[in-house]
Amino acid sequence: IDPSVVGRETRPQMLQIVAPNEVVLSVTFQVQIGEARGPLCLGIPATMLEPILSKFNRTAFARRREIPLEDTRALLDALAGVSFPVTAELESTTFTLNEIMNLAPGDVLRLDHRLEQPVRINISGMQKFNGELGEQQKRAVVSLQPA
Repeated sequence: IDPSVVGRETRPQMLQIVAPNEVVLSVTFQVQIGEARGPLCLGIPATMLEPILSKFNRTAFARRREIPLEDTRALLDALAGVSFPVTAELESTTFTLNEIMNLAPGDVLRLDHRLEQPVRINISGMQKFNGELGEQQKRAVVSLQPA
């Protein structure tokens, strides 16, 4: 496939590259550029795929091959250093603008989150665990449980 941009449309309902009843392969990717993240959707009309369909061999995709243990270890070693943002999310609390404007270092905020209430643990913005608030060596901690 040799894609190129031939135009841009901000209203996708205005585009019609194939008949409405035509079969289309839809492929969606999650894309992140800087802090912006969102879906990138590609629609490929089936008529564009017909010339290469014969190259797809069903048995080639169905066949399971053994992956060498050293390849698996190398992949895990490469992924071991990848960092992910982890957040512990408490229940939201509402403050007036006046209260926010008067905040100063050392102020104590009363939260609407009860101590016995579970804390949502998010990894890269997706909830993966629940947690329980606690204290260890005079620091706030969260013990993890499956979500």
